[in-house]
Amino acid sequence: GSHCEKSSIYFKNNAYTSIKVTINDSTVVVKSNDSVRYDGVIGSTITGTAYTYPYNDTFYHTSGIYHWNISGTCPSSGSISVPSDVDSSYFCLLINNNNYDATKSIHAEYVNYGLPSQTIDSVYVSGTNPNNIVIGYYRAFSNSNVRVSRSDTSIIQNVTLPGTKNQYYLAQF
Repeated sequence: GSHCEKSSIYFKNNAYTSIKVTINDSTVVVKSNDSVRYDGVIGSTITGTAYTYPYNDTFYHTSGIYHWNISGTCPSSGSISVPSDVDSSYFCLLINNNNYDATKSIHAEYVNYGLPSQTIDSVYVSGTNPNNIVIGYYRAFSNSNVRVSRSDTSIIQNVTLPGTKNQYYLAQF
């Protein structure tokens, strides 16, 4: 009998968050810097969608999500790796709020404050957390900014970005 030769595509998640990848009505979560494997007939194209999945133990929100299409052609043998990148029109926001004062926790953040694409998310970042917390993906502009609300004040920072794929901004308070 005849058989179909198969090969594999690994879609590598280059985002700072986990992503959800959907191909053929099947969805999987792929952690940052991990890959998901799909097998197909040599020369066939595998297509699907991906989106960032901004979730951590403290909060989940929906405004920091980026969607994109993924596609790859199965190689003539073996496997290939196809990068899954977030384009330069978005950036990942990370927040560090290590001010050594538990009373100065962040409880809300705005991205692009005062601009047409302004978003607000209800987040909680402890005032004594030494880690960089991944918040999510937002539109990148030359005048992007981040505004946080703390129990003692509101703070705004202008965001400087390199204009590259998979870019991020670390807001430190």
